[in-house]
Amino acid sequence: MPAVLFDPKTLLDTAGPPKVITPRLSDTVLRARSASITSGSNPSNRFGIWECSPGRWRREVRQAEFCHFLSGRATFTPDDGPPLEIAAGDVVHFSASTQGVWETHDVCVKLFIVYDEGIGQ
Repeated sequence: MPAVLFDPKTLLDTAGPPKVITPRLSDTVLRARSASITSGSNPSNRFGIWECSPGRWRREVRQAEFCHFLSGRATFTPDDGPPLEIAAGDVVHFSASTQGVWETHDVCVKLFIVYDEGIGQ
């Protein structure tokens, strides 16, 4: 895949309206939307933008993720560690199969790269 220049807002606009996330861990109706571009060399690797309203839910993503929060505040409590307080400007890495509970306190927007860890997988 050649180099790609993209505008996050324009890419997010292609996601359409936010969708309800289930299952959630609170009574709050949680809505999120995401748009991404797939890597030509490995279709399971992708980069993009994600937006989510306040609420709580379990994260169970199989792949590793690198992300940069553009706005909002959130707490991520991994199943095997202390909570991470995340705010706009923070950069976070999740190893493959990181599980835990997300709580977004404000509308959060992040740029992300989701990828398979390791060579030859």
